[in-house]
Amino acid sequence: MSSEQKICAKKILDRLVSFLLTVIGICAIFVICICFILPYYQEVNYIQTCMEEGHDKNWCQQVWEELEELD
Repeated sequence: MSSEQKICAKKILDRLVSFLLTVIGICAIFVICICFILPYYQEVNYIQTCMEEGHDKNWCQQVWEELEELD
């Protein structure tokens, strides 16, 4: 293998590794965001559903907090 081919192969591998690390980093950030947003979304969804059933918002929040304590 000539020196030019080795340099070309190294550049390709560097770009590939950089791309893979970027993709893995973006996926990790996405997963972390989901871990923080999902519980909040579940709470909001539960309270909205509870209020649609005709209950008071404070009562719905209290029930949600009690359910969270059970977990």
